[in-house]
Amino acid sequence: MEELGGYRLVAPLGEGGMGRVHLGRAPSGRLVAVKAVHEHLLLEHQGSGAGRI
Repeated sequence: MEELGGYRLVAPLGEGGMGRVHLGRAPSGRLVAVKAVHEHLLLEHQGSGAGRI
């Protein structure tokens, strides 16, 4: 099973212009929504000097 940011990704929930949303499980066992921002948006943001998302 895949992980992102310490959360285990359980199932995809949806996708939009900003990224994908997955059903995730926290280390505590709690179910959460995990948003993965599209890489090209992160690269654009990093180059802008605007800080961290």
